[in-house]
Amino acid sequence: MQQVYLVYSDDYDPRERRTVARKVWQPGMVEPAYVDTRTPTMHFHSQHLMTRDVPGTHDEEVVGPLWRHGRCWWHWYPRGERKRGIVLGAEWQIPTRFAHVDLSIGGAGSEYDVKVGLACGLFAVWLKIDGIAPREWHYRKDKRGHYVDDRDLSLSWNDDRLGWEVWRDPSSWSTGTPRWRSGSWAPLDTILGPSAYSTRDLSRHVGQVDMPEGHYPVTMLFFESMWKRPRWPWPRVIVRADVEFEKPIPFPGKGESSWDCGEDGYSSMTIPASTPERAIAEVVESVLQQRRKNGGSIDWTPTETAGAHGGERGY
Repeated sequence: MQQVYLVYSDDYDPRERRTVARKVWQPGMVEPAYVDTRTPTMHFHSQHLMTRDVPGTHDEEVVGPLWRHGRCWWHWYPRGERKRGIVLGAEWQIPTRFAHVDLSIGGAGSEYDVKVGLACGLFAVWLKIDGIAPREWHYRKDKRGHYVDDRDLSLSWNDDRLGWEVWRDPSSWSTGTPRWRSGSWAPLDTILGPSAYSTRDLSRHVGQVDMPEGHYPVTMLFFESMWKRPRWPWPRVIVRADVEFEKPIPFPGKGESSWDCGEDGYSSMTIPASTPERAIAEVVESVLQQRRKNGGSIDWTPTETAGAHGGERGY
């Protein structure tokens, strides 16, 4: 059995009407070799998922170890690559903030035959396998002649809610879906009552945000946000500030499409802050982070006014 690392090209034999050899490169080889695609073959590859955008580019850089968050695949072709093979896949994340257990059966167009997942707050792992079920399995039809999509059986806990899916297509939902098949329940809402949100204005201030290219006058409205349950005596309270700018503070656009290659800007922000000094510091930090992310450096300076499409940022 041969281990394939990187594929370059195929050699097609018109007499046999199939690819009979594959040009591959293996570590330590000076010249590439040809592998007969009619012989058993396997290969393995993995992917880092702890990445972030490289400022000023469309590239990504790895910011953490593979064992923290990643995925991998093992491909096995027992009858050669010209035949359908078996793929084992895995994804993991350490730690997590959610919990679930689920089982998925692949349907039309699915990348797997069976997938299972488990998360407990300390870690999450997903395992899947493809190639063990007949190819016709992915294109089976129901009684109405429609292709059968994926089916999920899951139980999850997220944002203080218990959720469930009972043999349901995860990619669609309708008002006719009964709650026992797809729903959620918030135990705290049942025991303590649903949380009610209210606000109370505190004070109003004016000031200015000093950026490298100049000063931006601002108006800051401080208010108290409160979430209160009827059968719980201690509400959750956060003091925040609505910051309005007389003119937007510019930052470079994302540059992914023709309409966002120019300059953008913040026209307002809602941030957690209880004093004018803290609110202005949060504004400066947010703008510099956006300039570093999109422009590559906090030293980026605007070349034009970001006016008509100034954005907002809220917390």
